[in-house]
Amino acid sequence: MLVNKPIKQLPLEFSGRGEVKSYSYKQIKRSNLCYIYEVLAENGQTWYEVFKAKINPLYGNISYPSSKQFGLSAWSARNLEKALMRFEKITKEAGYNLTDDQSKEYRATITRVKEAG
Repeated sequence: MLVNKPIKQLPLEFSGRGEVKSYSYKQIKRSNLCYIYEVLAENGQTWYEVFKAKINPLYGNISYPSSKQFGLSAWSARNLEKALMRFEKITKEAGYNLTDDQSKEYRATITRVKEAG
């Protein structure tokens, strides 16, 4: 009998490996559909990556997208507002409508990240 195991989520924070080894990643927001990570380069440059959740069936976890997935199921944004707009677009395209409370949560997320600096 096959037992269903919970899908392992991505870590809240991690350091890049391989071609992205000079980057640090911090999860800003997630849903069952997508993620937003803040990316910090060694030179201090910051941007955001938004991507659709993809389950790796071999390992039973969510996988961070490879560079080949950007533009298809993953996108970069220069600021959090643009990242949240993409997050919302992915959600709406999947047939989910955001409530007023969720919109307030997005604005609160923007404020928290800006204040954390």
